[in-house]
Amino acid sequence: MPIIHITQNDAGQTLEKFLKKLLPNAALALIHTLLRKKRVRVNDETVEKKYRLVPGDTVSIALSEEDFSRLSERTPKRLYQQRQLETDTIVYEDRGLLIINKNPGIAVHPGDHKSDEPSLIELVHDYLSDRLNSLTFRPALVHRLDRDTSGLIIIAKTKPVLDRMSKAFRESTVQKTYLAVTVGEPSQDSWIIDAPLLRHDTPTGPKMMIDPRGQSARTRYRIIRRDVRDRYTLVECTPETGRTHQIRAHLAHLGCPILGDSRYGDEQENSYARRHLGIVRHMLHAAVISFRHPIKDVLVTYRARLKEDMRMLVGEDLNTREFAKQSDHPRSGR
Repeated sequence: MPIIHITQNDAGQTLEKFLKKLLPNAALALIHTLLRKKRVRVNDETVEKKYRLVPGDTVSIALSEEDFSRLSERTPKRLYQQRQLETDTIVYEDRGLLIINKNPGIAVHPGDHKSDEPSLIELVHDYLSDRLNSLTFRPALVHRLDRDTSGLIIIAKTKPVLDRMSKAFRESTVQKTYLAVTVGEPSQDSWIIDAPLLRHDTPTGPKMMIDPRGQSARTRYRIIRRDVRDRYTLVECTPETGRTHQIRAHLAHLGCPILGDSRYGDEQENSYARRHLGIVRHMLHAAVISFRHPIKDVLVTYRARLKEDMRMLVGEDLNTREFAKQSDHPRSGR
């Protein structure tokens, strides 16, 4: 009879949910039968299926070792032999966090884009496969970036870190700063865009639009550089709320959409940029992120270099002056 010792990574979930994850090859009816017939015990006692596991619990399951091995088997092989996480995109890593300077053109999560290419989180699972030791938890995205947005994204490697970072995002104690290249120039050097956003279904797909019925949305911005290629502006944006497409929709609302933005942008300018500058995605980059480290309990800041397409557009000198460092901390803290 297999006996499982519950660690922090597997704690906090109900017994039923734990069993579904632990036994991915088991039919739901079998799991319910095991619970109903009291063939699953916690600390050698029968508990309800809604019992929430805590660190130190022991779970015993009345299955043969052969059946347990068959029902719990996972394929540990690397999923993508041709595509692996590029280690030079790793900004920081320790036992709880992995922070990546995401390349444009890759979805962060399966299903975010109609493509057979692996998502970022799948590549992360591949990268960490030999070091994953949880029975049910897999490293998870703490937040998201659009497919064509480059820059910093945080992955939690343990369940406690995921819980703490998710809480920090909910409570808006994480500060993110983006760099965007806009078509035209905002009328003021700096400002707070305070305009509620509501999702609208349009002939070209869902779109976030300024609407008084929408959720409150605030974005602070300041101009960093004017006359980029004599027609664009480099703008620094700090969202005070975390709405979908917030920066893209807000800058478009100002009449200065992000260059290359196919949903909120200027089609004529986008066409010009494709033909003459080789711009094939929207020019938005998550450059800086600051938060209280969930393990060390100190304030930390991480920075991500511009990707080559954006760096070539705005000038190499920006990368070595305002955003010269890849990170304020050592790349690895494992």
